[in-house]
Amino acid sequence: MPEFNAGAMENVACVTFNEAELHRGQTMTLDESMTLTNTILHELAHQWFGNLVTMKWWNDLWLNESFATYMSYLVMTQAPELVKYKEAWIDFMGRKFEGINADILKTTHPVVNSIKSVSEAESVFDGISYGKGASFLKQANKVLGQDNMKYALHTYFQKYKWGNTEFADFIGTLQKAYDSKNDTSMGSFFQFTEFCDQWLKSSGVNTLEPHVELNADQSLKDLRISQLIDPAG
Repeated sequence: MPEFNAGAMENVACVTFNEAELHRGQTMTLDESMTLTNTILHELAHQWFGNLVTMKWWNDLWLNESFATYMSYLVMTQAPELVKYKEAWIDFMGRKFEGINADILKTTHPVVNSIKSVSEAESVFDGISYGKGASFLKQANKVLGQDNMKYALHTYFQKYKWGNTEFADFIGTLQKAYDSKNDTSMGSFFQFTEFCDQWLKSSGVNTLEPHVELNADQSLKDLRISQLIDPAG
């Protein structure tokens, strides 16, 4: 697509790409190849999150974009055919910091945002809806374990296919998958909803504050780190 203002768009049965992504007749560098591969996988992931199941309203744009962002990197690091991209999580850090950089500005917003109109929705296609939300999904996968995460996604798609969902539908599915796991490593009553309210419905970055205690000879006796919630959030 000449002069397309995005990298690509996940239209059903006809994904469109910015012509600058294709590098026609050129030998791509590893970085260029990784970018194109990531874009292809991002749009492929949208066939599930975005097309098979679509958010009810722009408040939950993250249900589309965060999933596609996270899944593209997960595939790049696990698919045997893409072994040359096995260090893609390093590149993912760039997406995470896009979210952090957007989150420290006055224009920050929660991942799950309150959108009043379609025109207003254009302002949330940013590092928060993509990178910060994807970072949450990476942590959710860690909490559940990949097999349980796959089970949760399978359940979600089976239940809501060809329909529209919102925050509670997806998080509720994660909670059921966690409960069925019956693993107390995160505490017997770990609540995804409470966790998500803190991380997805608030804005701003947290502050890490060190507490250092020294011995008489100035050697380190104790070091503790406190995590403080951003008061602006």
